[in-house]
Parts: sequence; C-alpha cells; structure tokens
Amino acid sequence: MAGKMSTPMDLLLKRYLLAYAVMRLPVVGWIAFLAYALCIFRRDRRCLHDLIAGIRVVR
Repeated sequence: MAGKMSTPMDLLLKRYLLAYAVMRLPVVGWIAFLAYALCIFRRDRRCLHDLIAGIRVVR
C-alpha cells in the first residue's frame, strides 16, 4: 500500500519536537524514553516517533 511522503515540517513537528517535549517532563519523560527505546524491537521496526507521525518504515 503506497502512502504519501512526509513533508520536512511533518518530520520536524511530529517526530522530533513532540518527542523532545514529552521527554522533558520529569516522570513521564522517563517512561516515554523507555517506551521509545523499546519500540524498535517491534516486528515492523516502527519507533514511537514513527507511530506518532504516522510514518511507515521503508527498507
């Protein structure tokens, strides 16, 4: 299933800025960081920032 390419603004806002903002929170940030790190072991290799931005990993 083909999708559309993400724009640079989508990548900046959804992938990096949102993840950075959440991880700056005192307690929630550590939980988010752990979830972020463990998501790479999913079968589809999508990390938390990929799920938030709706990005599909292409090999």
